[in-house]
Amino acid sequence: MTTLWLIRHGETDWNLSKRIQGSADEPLNATGTQQATCLAGRLAAMNFDAIYASDLLRVQQTAKHALNGAMNRVQSDARLREVGFGKWEGLTWDEIKVQHAVDYALWDVNRNETPHGGEKLSDVIARVDSFMQELRERYMNREQVLIFAHGGTIAILISLLLGVDPSKWWQFSMKNCALSEVRLVNRGAILLRLNDENHLQSLDVQA
Repeated sequence: MTTLWLIRHGETDWNLSKRIQGSADEPLNATGTQQATCLAGRLAAMNFDAIYASDLLRVQQTAKHALNGAMNRVQSDARLREVGFGKWEGLTWDEIKVQHAVDYALWDVNRNETPHGGEKLSDVIARVDSFMQELRERYMNREQVLIFAHGGTIAILISLLLGVDPSKWWQFSMKNCALSEVRLVNRGAILLRLNDENHLQSLDVQA
């Protein structure tokens, strides 16, 4: 039985101000860098057969700090990118509801609509599902696979693995630099941990 270790990227300034990032290439802020550095101590004691990461900057930076710079084993994969929100990226939800009220109402009724000019939800689900199916074909022999990605794509991946409607991905709230663990089994998957932040306790003490 293969185990997937899923990590959302560290904090960015847009996370802090609750702005939608999507496909925008925002870097980690100082807190995000500290979070990823704290994660390094935890991952150092673990052995991974494969490591994957979204190709966006905030995820690549998280992986670099968490792996102590050892990026030679990381396989970048654009299918792990966050849901693209087009012209809404950089705005808060409150700003969108005011500045794009009609478009927001259309999207809120049908999340597969793209008045923002970004991605259809069905297309995002399809690319994440493609990634997941490749994992299942490649790793079903007790491997340990580490994946650095985004809140949305991790939530969709977990939904698909557990047989939950992936259009409800937003019901999984993934925290910055938190660790989730899913074990693949023949008939699906078992969620073993969600949003584990034990490695970030030292930051809470410092604050």
